Amino acid sequence: MAKKHGPNKENLEATRRLFLSIARNEFSTKGYYNASTAEIVEESGMARGSLYYHFGDKKGLFRAVYEQLMLEMQEAVRATTQDGKTPWDNLIAGCLKVLDLCTEDKTRRIVIDVHTALTYQERLEILHHTLLDELMGQLHEVMKSGYFKNYDLRTLGLMMFGMLSESSRSFELAQDIPASRALVGKTFINFLEAARG
Repeated sequence: MAKKHGPNKENLEATRRLFLSIARNEFSTKGYYNASTAEIVEESGMARGSLYYHFGDKKGLFRAVYEQLMLEMQEAVRATTQDGKTPWDNLIAGCLKVLDLCTEDKTRRIVIDVHTALTYQERLEILHHTLLDELMGQLHEVMKSGYFKNYDLRTLGLMMFGMLSESSRSFELAQDIPASRALVGKTFINFLEAARG
């Protein structure tokens, strides 16, 4: 008797990508609580069971969207690292890139909602192999260059990321986002320059 084959890997991956694309738009425009998995399923043209197969539930879907966003932000930060730049220049460019990305409404909405959708431990599990990992690596290179003596890498990295994260969320309330971004960036650089020793 011939062995039955389930859905092929390419189809599964295509379905997953489709759900992520639709869900990302839904979460980033309506927010986590107002987003509707029923609407996501309807727009996808897939069965509801297919969404649950890939993501489990709404929270699992949001987690996957957040992870995808953090991977994209990690790549964008990594792209700011160019040959000839010093570790310090790379760190500053990477941190400012995070702020720039969070001036975009759709990015910021997901960054804001992750604090209510996922636990701190769940967020850290994602961040430690995506964006935070990239910034920690850049910070580590700066520390190897002699800056931030007597600081603990992990503690300093988490504090630095927390400043970026909270500052980015503050853009949601800004009357003038570009002006707010410029002020936050300047203040952040001044703080790091004063702390680096």
